[in-house]
Amino acid sequence: MIDWDAEPDFIPPQNMVELRTLADAVKLLDQWQEAYEDLTRQFRRLELDYLKLRNWAECTDTLAKNYEMLYEHVLVDDEAREALRRA
Repeated sequence: MIDWDAEPDFIPPQNMVELRTLADAVKLLDQWQEAYEDLTRQFRRLELDYLKLRNWAECTDTLAKNYEMLYEHVLVDDEAREALRRA
């Protein structure tokens, strides 16, 4: 429920930088670009990890389906069951 009479939550801005000169602005812009590049690298690393995990999950799913199909086949086929028993 919303308390309409409550004081608004105000969080003052953090890490504020006062820009007095153009050099200050350029320095801040450089820091932002470095931070952006760092985030981009982290994103690419996470994306690669995600793709590896997705591939692993697909392989595992395929193996599980193959095992299930083989198991069902062996349940109904006496000849296949004998071949597996001998192997």
